[in-house]
Amino acid sequence: RLQTSEKWLDIPLKEQDYSHLNLDANPADDPQAYYRTMLDLIALAFDADITRSVTFMMNREDGMGISDTFPLKLGMSMTHHSMSHKKDRDGLIEWGKYDRFLSEQLAYFLRRMDGYRDRQGTVLDNTIVLYGSGASTTHKNTNLPTLVAGGANMGLKHGQYHQAGGRMTDMYLSILHSMGIGEESFGDSRGTLRDSIFGV
Repeated sequence: RLQTSEKWLDIPLKEQDYSHLNLDANPADDPQAYYRTMLDLIALAFDADITRSVTFMMNREDGMGISDTFPLKLGMSMTHHSMSHKKDRDGLIEWGKYDRFLSEQLAYFLRRMDGYRDRQGTVLDNTIVLYGSGASTTHKNTNLPTLVAGGANMGLKHGQYHQAGGRMTDMYLSILHSMGIGEESFGDSRGTLRDSIFGV
């Protein structure tokens, strides 16, 4: 590992345009500017090949942290955690509006990744993006809505909805195999998903 890392010491970073970055974005004032700055930094890191893997948690699911108040900053009437406990029409409408806002930030990120040229396509074509949540309804960790994007050069085929049934770890193992990582298992996986999105 050290020898592999040392090889990168003499390789110059790809020249980047940083003019679009808003490094003064304050999450307490402007959640969208904050998200887009963070997502821009992630996209730049992939484009410059500084990293091959990123985890970014957009919101905590426990009602803690500044992101819980983002809906209030966007003109909604309740915090994110409060929305997740509402069952009435108004609460569900608010939750839908906030989910749409978060999805728009994801779409922004995917466009940025798709705008960077890479070998045989774009950075998005050579990256698998997994977007989802640790809870589907209040405190349930089953039936998790999950979006998989990118990876066109890794055999992924998109444009479809699939209700897999099975385990999330089977999907994680499928993603590993799509990336050429031949692990036999991931957590409590039982195998890869035999689904048309994955070319495994």
